[in-house]
Amino acid sequence: MKSMFVQSNVVWVLMQIEEEQGNYKKAFKYQRDYHALRDSIKLENKLKDVVVTEFKRVNSENERLTKSNKIIQTENINHEKTILTTVIILVFVVILLVLFYKRNLEKKATNLLLKKQRDEIVEINKELESLNEEVVAQMEITTAQNKELEQVNKVKNKFFSIVSHELRSPIATLKMLFGLHRQGHLNNDELNNLLTKFEETIYSTSAFLDNLLHWSKSQLDGIVMSRSEFDISNLVDENARLIETAIRLKGIKLEINIEPNTKAFADVNMINVVVNNLISNAMKFCDTGDAITVEAHNSKGKMFLSIRANGPGISKENIEKLFDLEHTITTSTSGEKGHHISLVLCKDMIEQNNGEIKVESEDGKGTTFLIELPELEF
Repeated sequence: MKSMFVQSNVVWVLMQIEEEQGNYKKAFKYQRDYHALRDSIKLENKLKDVVVTEFKRVNSENERLTKSNKIIQTENINHEKTILTTVIILVFVVILLVLFYKRNLEKKATNLLLKKQRDEIVEINKELESLNEEVVAQMEITTAQNKELEQVNKVKNKFFSIVSHELRSPIATLKMLFGLHRQGHLNNDELNNLLTKFEETIYSTSAFLDNLLHWSKSQLDGIVMSRSEFDISNLVDENARLIETAIRLKGIKLEINIEPNTKAFADVNMINVVVNNLISNAMKFCDTGDAITVEAHNSKGKMFLSIRANGPGISKENIEKLFDLEHTITTSTSGEKGHHISLVLCKDMIEQNNGEIKVESEDGKGTTFLIELPELEF
C-alpha cells in the first residue's frame, strides 16, 4: 500500500515534468497511470476498510462467540451438574426401587410363610380340637364306664346284702327249729305245726330269690328279650289260677275285667313276671274281705293294664321310694314281708319293653298300679 502511494507520487511528478516539457503524450500516459494507481490505492483502501471492518466484525463475532462459549460452557457445566444430580437422584431412586422391590419380595415371602404357618396352626388346632373331642368322648366313655362299674358294684353289694339278710332269718329259724327238736323241746305235732307255718316263709323267700336273680341278671348281663304280640287276658288268667288257693284261704275276692282281644306287644315272659309280682304283692297287703281288681283295654295304640287292691294304701313318702332299691322290706297285713326288689324288677322290665308303670295310692284307700305297653310293633 505504501509503495503504491509512493509510486503514485512518482508518476504524478513525472507527469508534471513531461507536461512542463510539453511532452503531453507521456504526461497523459503518466496521468492515466497516476489515476490508475490512485484508483488502486482507493480500492485497496476500501478493501482494507472492508477487511478491517470484517476483521473487527470477526473479532466482535469471536468475542461474542467466546462469551457465548463461556456461557455455553457455564450452562454445560450447569447442565452437567444437573444431569449428574439427576443421574445420582435416578440411581438413588433405582436403588430405592430395588430395595423396595426386594423388600416386597421378602414381605411376600414372609406373608406366604406366615400364611403357611397360619394354615399349619389352623390344621394343628383342628387336630387338637379333634383330639380334644376324642379325649372328651373317651372321658365321657370312661365316666360312663365308671358309673356303670359303680352301678354294677352297687348292685353286687346290694345283691349280697339282701341275699345275706333275707336268707339269714329263715335259715336261723330252721336251725333253731331243728335244734329245739333235737334237744327234745318239741314233739312231732309241734314240729309239724311250725314247719307248716315255716313253709309260707320258704315260698316267700323262694319267690324273693327268683325276683332278685331276675333283676340282677337284667342289671349285670342283660336279659335277651323276644317281643311278640299276645293276649293279656290269657296271661292274667294263668297267674290268677296259680294264686287261686292262697286267695281263697285268705278270703280275698279277685275280679278280672279285661276287654276281649286286648293285645300287647312285649316279651311275654317278662310281662308274666310283672303281673305275677303285682298280683302277689296286692294279695299280701289285703285283709280278709278286700278285693283285687285287674282291668285291661286297648286305646290309641297302647295297652292299659291296672291292678287295684283295697289294702291299707301307701303314703306319699313311700310312693317316692317304692321303686328304689334302698327301700327293700315292708310288712304285710298278715306279717308277710314285702320285698321292693320285685317292684324294682317290674319297673325295669316294663321300661325295657318301651312301657311305663305308675302308682296311685292314699293311706287307707288302697293302691293301684297302672301299666302302659305298646299294642303293636313300631
